Amino acid sequence: METGIGIAEGATSVLPDRGIGRSAIFSAAFSLAPVFGVLLWLTHRSDAWPVVVLAEIVVTAVCAVVFIRFKLVHASVHDGVFVKQGLFGRTRVDRSRIFDLVLTRVYRNNSSEFLTRLLAVDRTGRRLFRLDGIYWPTVGLEELAEALDVDVTIEEETLTRGEYFAVHPTARYWYEKPVVVALAVMAAIVLLIAAVEAVQGLVTV
Repeated sequence: METGIGIAEGATSVLPDRGIGRSAIFSAAFSLAPVFGVLLWLTHRSDAWPVVVLAEIVVTAVCAVVFIRFKLVHASVHDGVFVKQGLFGRTRVDRSRIFDLVLTRVYRNNSSEFLTRLLAVDRTGRRLFRLDGIYWPTVGLEELAEALDVDVTIEEETLTRGEYFAVHPTARYWYEKPVVVALAVMAAIVLLIAAVEAVQGLVTV
């Protein structure tokens, strides 16, 4: 059992891998620092450099907010209620709504290594919540399942990501749907092109 901010006393609780949050923030910082450095060098003789500085301040502030919010993330079970505090939202599920808990080993993308996923479904098979082993320790997922004290199905076969969603179609979050992923990639390309054109415009100011 782990403790943290916002966790009820006596609850069975699990914290995500804090190293993931730190790595993501530091990676973003180290990746963007050279970009802003180049932009400042290209615009320091024009009136556009304040825009670059402002953008850097905004990005730094967003990274700081995400890092602070990540420290609040946890999953817990207390008095028969499951609570997952995410980065920007909270999931609360009463034990009475859970028909089955499913523990599955899922291969990482393009790897022979696997992680564990905990899926809770209601009587219709609809997803109530899902916790992925990439963020949550396997031991912690097992502790949460035990604390909920409902039927647990342990799937013996290790599945690929595609096989997992084929077996459990409702486990997929909206942003994991292929059409959403494709639209996100297209939007990223459009934003990249717009950013390049904006930089060129700033340099010629």
